Amino acid sequence: MLNNCDDKNYNQILSYWDVTKTELKLKGIKVNEAVVTDYNDVFFNIIQPMYSEQSRHYHTLKHILHCYSILFNHRRFAENQITVSLALWFHDIDSRSEENSFNIFRTVFDQASMERELFEQVRNNILATKHDKKDLQGDEALTADIDLVILGQSDTIFRIYEIEVREEYRYVPDKLYKIFRTNILSSFLKRDSLYFTDYFRDKYEEQARRNLEQSIERLK
Repeated sequence: MLNNCDDKNYNQILSYWDVTKTELKLKGIKVNEAVVTDYNDVFFNIIQPMYSEQSRHYHTLKHILHCYSILFNHRRFAENQITVSLALWFHDIDSRSEENSFNIFRTVFDQASMERELFEQVRNNILATKHDKKDLQGDEALTADIDLVILGQSDTIFRIYEIEVREEYRYVPDKLYKIFRTNILSSFLKRDSLYFTDYFRDKYEEQARRNLEQSIERLK
């Protein structure tokens, strides 16, 4: 089993990669053959190994599966679905930063085969998952909202998420982690809204705020 991704989930994520491959073919987007040989090589030798690093506990293939399943079920909200798809596959591929994740994306694919506007939109969507902007529109907003759906889950699921995130940062001393984590969660609560799109705001905002408030209390 790959981290916390069981066989059923793994098969599902492979089916979603098949959807993405079809999108890539339709757009005429090619891989960078100096780095990978084909679309399958992108998944099996880039995406899968990086999301399966032993240090990962939340930002794994299971997280990508969750994100992509939300997109797949709500793709009617996407203005250009392929840009959101690619952003979700790559946004956490480098655990150090979204900028590094984007650099991996642009290394893997042949930029000459990609429309400049599409390339820039993938970049903007990936960087939207830094969650450091107070105003996002279109597919950037959708990508950011999908990434934060976990905050609006039930108390049980949210607590599992907290445990997994803490485990990823187990090298950080408890006192520093509590300060670091409290600052992040508090910054979300200071927003007028955690979610940018009406659908996700209506569905998850109330529960997400409740989860964040309770999490901050537990960190004290």
